[in-house]
This record gives sequence, structure tokens and C-alpha cells, in this order.
Amino acid sequence: SHRKVKLAKDNGEIGELEMVIISSRDPEPPGLDYLKVAGGFFRDTTIHDFDLSRFILGEDPIVEVFAYGSQLISQECKDLGDHDTAMFIMKSQKGVLIHINNSRRAVYGYDQRVEVFGSKGMMISNNQSVTSVEKFDHKSTYVKDPIHFFFIERYDQAYKDQLEAFVNIVINKEKPSVTFEDGRNALILANAAYESFETGKSVRVDYK
Repeated sequence: SHRKVKLAKDNGEIGELEMVIISSRDPEPPGLDYLKVAGGFFRDTTIHDFDLSRFILGEDPIVEVFAYGSQLISQECKDLGDHDTAMFIMKSQKGVLIHINNSRRAVYGYDQRVEVFGSKGMMISNNQSVTSVEKFDHKSTYVKDPIHFFFIERYDQAYKDQLEAFVNIVINKEKPSVTFEDGRNALILANAAYESFETGKSVRVDYK
């Protein structure tokens, strides 16, 4: 779904890109053993959204980051001095604004939505349920099956696609579409977000 949104944006279906909004909320906090080695909320969870933001923006790099973090959910996160709730505002070189919100708890399942807004419209990659059944009765007008519990179920097809792409790269000696620089730049954004949180200021991103 995210890839289709990216392709639609690249094909000009929403016009000039103006905003990207990403919500990523896990169903429940991880255990203490995981938190001790995860590298912090921004590097463990948000780094995927930094990477996704870069993927959507393409050749328009993110140049500025402002981060907020809170401890509202998990006592274990609090004991480690980590965050369990966070929001980020970023700006690209062309002026596109990006908003990311993260939480380690969403009682209704793995909440992952992407909204891409432009001069000609908007596209949304929404949550997915096990079925597409909807219920309407005298008590409610819109009831769906629960969304997928976590990322394993949500991105089942994506993992298969990645494996197939990897095999094709090895067999056909193709050039990978994802590079070391992609991972490095996502980490640079995560580190800039920590700097912003610690200083309370917007941080210019240095990719050097």
C-alpha cells in the first residue's frame, strides 16, 4: 500500500506534494529485556518512519527536525529514561512538511497509516483488517473486524516481496533499490531527533 502511494505521488496524481502524515502505534509496549538493547524509541520505532518519509519524498531530502517525547504508558520505559509516546515535525528542502506520531500502545491493534497530501488531492494508506466485512445495525453504523495485531501480520506480503527482490538481486546480479545510505540517513534523522528533544530546539540535519 505504501509503495502504491509513493508511485501515485511520483506520477503526479496528487499534484505538488505539500504534507506527509505518518501514524505508527504498536499494540503494546515490549518487555524490559528488549527495551534495554533497542537503542531508544526514536532509533527503534521512529527510524522506520524516518525511512518511509525519505522513501515518499524521493530526491527531496529532509533538512530540519523537531521532536517531542513523553513517558505516558510504560513504567519500564520510564525506568530506563526512554520514551513511549512521541511526535515529530520535519521539513524538506522544498518545504514539504512531515508529521510523525508514535506510541507504544494502541489497544485496538497495530495502527499504521500514511497520508500524502498535495495540490490536486490526497492519498491514504490505511490500516488493514483480516477481512473487509463491515457491519451496520440499529446500534452502530460502521463496525469492522479488528485491524492486524502487529507488524508481522500487517506486512506479511511486504516481507515476501522483499525476499523475492533479494533473490532476484542475487541471481540476476541486479543493483539493489535500497542502499547502505538509506539506512544511514534514517539513523542520522533519528540522532537529529534526539538532539532536538534534548535541546528543545529545531535541528538542521547534517548528512555528512
